[in-house]
This record gives sequence, C-alpha cells and structure tokens, in this order.
Amino acid sequence: MIPYLGSDKTKAKSEICINWHVTESCNYHCKFCFSKWNKRKEVWTDLPEIKKVLSNISEHFKSVHSIRLNIVGGEPCMYPNRLWNIIQEATWRGMKSSIITNGYYLENIRPFAHSVSQVGISIDSFEHETNIKEGRDCNGKTISFENLRQKIAELRQINPNIKIKINSVVNEWNYNEILADKLAELNIDKWNTMSETVKATVSSGWQCIKYLNEDGTGVNSEITQVPNDCGGIYVFLLKPDKIPQLHRYIM
Repeated sequence: MIPYLGSDKTKAKSEICINWHVTESCNYHCKFCFSKWNKRKEVWTDLPEIKKVLSNISEHFKSVHSIRLNIVGGEPCMYPNRLWNIIQEATWRGMKSSIITNGYYLENIRPFAHSVSQVGISIDSFEHETNIKEGRDCNGKTISFENLRQKIAELRQINPNIKIKINSVVNEWNYNEILADKLAELNIDKWNTMSETVKATVSSGWQCIKYLNEDGTGVNSEITQVPNDCGGIYVFLLKPDKIPQLHRYIM
C-alpha cells in the first residue's frame, strides 16, 4: 500500500489516497506489467485480515480528514465478492473507495457501484491488433470503444456521481495513436495530464525517457520538452526498453 499525497501540500493534510494492491492475478498479460510479487499470500481472501488492515489504516491516518482507498491489482474486478468485502468495510469506516481496472470485467462492480467514488480504467488503445501486441487481451479478446462506452454508461445509470478516469501507457506500439477524441466521447472526468510547467521540461524524442518523478510533483531531470502532435499527454510515461524499472504512475 503506497500513500500518494499529491503536490498540493494543503490538500495533502486533509485528504490522502492509499493504493492497496490486493492481487497479482489478472486476465491480461501486459508486457510492461509491474504488479508481481512472487505469489505471496493475498490478504483480501480473509475477511478478518481485511478488517485488520483497514482498522490499522484508520488508526494511522486518524488525523486526516478524508481517506480514499484505491484498490489495485492485478485485476481486482475478477473477484467481485472479495472486492465488495473491502469496499463495504472501507465505507463503514468512512473511507471513499476507488478501483483501478483494465475494464474487461467492469460489469462485475455494478452491484456495488453506488459505493464506489471513482473507477480508473487502463486503456492504451482501441485498436485490436495494438492491444494484442501489448498483451492487453483475454484469450484473444480485447475491449472495443463501443463495449467500453456501454460498460461506463451502465455504471453511471447506477451511480450518476461516479468519476471515470482513464490511465494510459505510451509505448512502442501505440505512440502514434490519438485517443483524445474517443475519450472525449466517453465524457470522462479525468485523463491525467502534465502541467504546462512539466510539459515544458519533457523530451521531444517520444521514445526517450518520459515519466514523472515518484511523488508526481515534477519530472525526471533529463527530460526537456514534450511533442505536440501525439494526441495528448498520458499519465503513464516510460521508456519501452526499460520496462518495468521506469514505470511510474499517479492514481
């Protein structure tokens, strides 16, 4: 679990986001995935352990005004019952809950979507062949734009206040694809972008290192400028030949 306090020091005192990587199991096999930890025991399979973890979090951050528990995998939506156990307990303790998912099993959270404040969906491409090359497929099946739009619409019908965020990885297979227009059609709430200050210090070589520092407040010192013709700035920025060592992301 990694707390992300953000760059706003005032906000950091009143709200905190804690990422809980609950499982490394996933229906995808992304070539740049970093969520592996040698199949250690997964705490979320045991309800008393879930309660103990969340109790410890509540106690440790009792001076914080608001806590958002961000549930990450692997692919947590593969196990909706376990996911609900965490969300139910977190809600009881006054925490907000959010989920990071690849979207394939997004419909599994519909029964408790009313208790989810935000869903972050990992989308790198809407091109079938590109997703296959990345390993973002389940037995050869990938998510189409229309499929994702329907899944999101169904969640919003249940919870009109749910926020939808898109996380994207720029890599050697998709860097020429423009996602901005289609993401605009989805009416998403957030597609993490860099500030103008950060953009001014990012490398113009799209295959060079392009990633934020670990706390998300700036960029790596060797970056100088970002290109303006690549369809937007993405939250995941990395150098393909050094995956996953340079993988950085902000929830």
